[in-house]
Amino acid sequence: MRMHSKVDTSVEKRQNPRFACAKPKDYKIDFKGDKETGCLLDLSRGGLALQSSRHFEQDEICKFEVWVSVLEKPVSCEARVMWVRHEPKSKNYTCGAKILKIDPSSKVDLLDVLYQDWKKGTVNSS
Repeated sequence: MRMHSKVDTSVEKRQNPRFACAKPKDYKIDFKGDKETGCLLDLSRGGLALQSSRHFEQDEICKFEVWVSVLEKPVSCEARVMWVRHEPKSKNYTCGAKILKIDPSSKVDLLDVLYQDWKKGTVNSS
């Protein structure tokens, strides 16, 4: 009798791995020229996911700042919305975006914060 186990054969389509925000509420997003705010869900070298009550359109260019308490200043970013998902229960939108402009050293700082959070999470869970 042959047993088959389920194996995840999905292939990551992204070029760069994403680092999830352990506590998305700690990564606040302020949209430039807009009253809406949001939170960062994950980040990679080339893209990000965020959540907000703000409505997004596919291919829209968004300018925003990411505020993280452990960084001295906010990280300014410009990104193109690649996909949008509406979440009716929470009245929020989640979108994935390709980073168009971000200061390279600020991106490294932000990725380092996410990496440190990830590292703490894996140490605490073992």
